[in-house]
Amino acid sequence: MRVVATIEARMGSSRLPGKVMLPLGGMPMLGRLIERLNYSSEIDEIQVLTSTRMQNQIISKYCKYNDINCFMGSENDIIKRIIDSQKSNPPDYIVQLTGDNPLIDPEIIDKVIKCIKRYKCDYVDTSLDDSVIIGLNVRCFSFKALKKIDYICKDKIMRSHGGFFIKKKKTFDVRQIKLNKLFFNKNIRLTLDEPDDYFVICNVFESLKHIKPYFRAIDILDLYKKKKKIFFENINVKQKKPNEK
Repeated sequence: MRVVATIEARMGSSRLPGKVMLPLGGMPMLGRLIERLNYSSEIDEIQVLTSTRMQNQIISKYCKYNDINCFMGSENDIIKRIIDSQKSNPPDYIVQLTGDNPLIDPEIIDKVIKCIKRYKCDYVDTSLDDSVIIGLNVRCFSFKALKKIDYICKDKIMRSHGGFFIKKKKTFDVRQIKLNKLFFNKNIRLTLDEPDDYFVICNVFESLKHIKPYFRAIDILDLYKKKKKIFFENINVKQKKPNEK
């Protein structure tokens, strides 16, 4: 069973333009994310999915220079972008990721993939109610299910969120993996939307980069116990809802 990790990345963020190419320890955020994904034992291929807008050429060029698969497709229709990127060699499963979550834990990703392989279901998530720490959440779905929602879903907002629509439809087999209760902490935010998020992510990375071969989510939680002030900077940043632009 072939698994592809897709990373949605573009330069046109409304709150923090160019965020996926901001430096993190001497490497773009996007590069750090890919570096972590390479530690996954379940991902067969990593693909960066950006849009055809001219400003995203910098992402395409970065990927080409670093021998990373990159596809340029629809700007707003993420379902279409994912499907179009897989036409030549459709996978069994897609792990849908975004370039603004550079501290994702590959071990959590592997747990999600193993679950969907075991049960042969349509969709597996770390948190069906989105209560897991923002930036550590992972979702994986079958390419077959994505093709179904491409036909069913006509709502432009829902199409801009890719596989998110699958868990909202009761007709699909949807499951959630079990995570330690520590991963459900509303006071920790590890995604990159605003400058305050960048401050937190950089400080977490600098505090833990010495851990080899990579630091895990549990190491971030341990850091939170010891140095909570690091995480206070973005505590008031509001996460956009799926229906917000």
